[in-house]
Amino acid sequence: MNGGPRDCLENCSPASCQEYPCEELSGDRAPFYVYVAGPLSGDPGQYLANVSAMSTVCRMLLDRGFCPINPAGDLIEGLTSPLPLPVLAYQRRSLELLRLLAYVPRAALFVISAQHSDGRRSSGVAAEIAMAAELGIPTFFDLEQLLEMRRDS
Repeated sequence: MNGGPRDCLENCSPASCQEYPCEELSGDRAPFYVYVAGPLSGDPGQYLANVSAMSTVCRMLLDRGFCPINPAGDLIEGLTSPLPLPVLAYQRRSLELLRLLAYVPRAALFVISAQHSDGRRSSGVAAEIAMAAELGIPTFFDLEQLLEMRRDS
């Protein structure tokens, strides 16, 4: 470790954040919320792979000092529910979570993929991108650009 908060933003890990807490965690600045978008539907194996990919990205963002919003986090709710929820109910809640970011000064949409593994366009991700544009929430497809935007805000 050779720096302070700036170094932590570049090379964040749980150990470095204990030594040099990230600005978002230690300063007066508001948290930086990131809604993570990616395809979720598919057969059970593909669905679980999609949940894993989104959760991995959310953990990486959390380790870098962001406050990620993971729409795949409702997996446990689905598993424990006595009645299955329709896909539209999950999609409605995801869009409402994204809508909340319109009222947050430091927020973004981060798209890990706009397509399913077979190349089909994800209608859910397309809806999230469209809503973010409508609400003025910046959208990123590249982690480096997201990190740069956070440093500049």
